[in-house]
Amino acid sequence: MKKLFEFNHQLNEDVCNHLVSNKVYDGKFRRLLSHIINAQDIWLSRIQNTSSEFEIWQEHDPEDLKKHNDQHLKSFLDLIQNQDLNKVLSYNSLAGKGYTTAIEDILMHIVNHGTHHRAQISQLLSQNNINPIPTDYIYYIRKAKSK
Repeated sequence: MKKLFEFNHQLNEDVCNHLVSNKVYDGKFRRLLSHIINAQDIWLSRIQNTSSEFEIWQEHDPEDLKKHNDQHLKSFLDLIQNQDLNKVLSYNSLAGKGYTTAIEDILMHIVNHGTHHRAQISQLLSQNNINPIPTDYIYYIRKAKSK
């Protein structure tokens, strides 16, 4: 699980840097990448029984986005090390409906959610004739091993 969150963190940062370097960190790109960060914060808040400071579609500038992404990684790694991941959490969706889900399943959802939206960003880049960066897990692992 730790490696998945390190992957999630690194790809959020890499995609952010790629958008900035291609001067397209705006519009749908900004909205989707910010949404990943907001959702992470909302899920962390549910697990920690606190309130998120973010709205689900709130937008962030690149520096703040990376700062929150770094904070989230620390929180997720701490949670993975110190929480019972089989613990079932009761929470309300943003629509107010009640659910119960194991923390481990929520964590898997968070990583998959980020992967989904980074793929949307890659598709939008391609549609705008900008080469996307590789965002598959296997590319991340290969790159990490080569360092």
